[in-house]
Formats: sequence, structure tokens, C-alpha cells
Amino acid sequence: MAKRISPRFLQAFLLTLFVAASGLLMGAEGRLEGFLFVAFFVIIFVAALIVQFRRKDD
Repeated sequence: MAKRISPRFLQAFLLTLFVAASGLLMGAEGRLEGFLFVAFFVIIFVAALIVQFRRKDD
């Protein structure tokens, strides 16, 4: 049976995509902050995914 994607997860995913896109645009302008911004949010998003899937297993 396929798992349903929760609306909260979808919202977080879209927010992460938006932040990553804006960070890449800043990085394209040659600013290091853009790449650091993307890395920071990607790490937070991956950590949130791990926590979400661990909770479902319990």
C-alpha cells in the first residue's frame, strides 16, 4: 500500500525548494552566503525527514 504524503511534509518540501532556489540565485551572483543558505536548509530538511520516518516506525 502506498504511503500518503502529509500536507505538512509537502509544505516543508515546497518551502525548502523555494529557499534553495533563492539561495542558488544568490550563489549565482557570486555570493558565498547563497550556497551556505542552501546547505543549511538542506541539512535541516534531511534531519526533519529522518525524524518523521523514525516516528512512524515506533
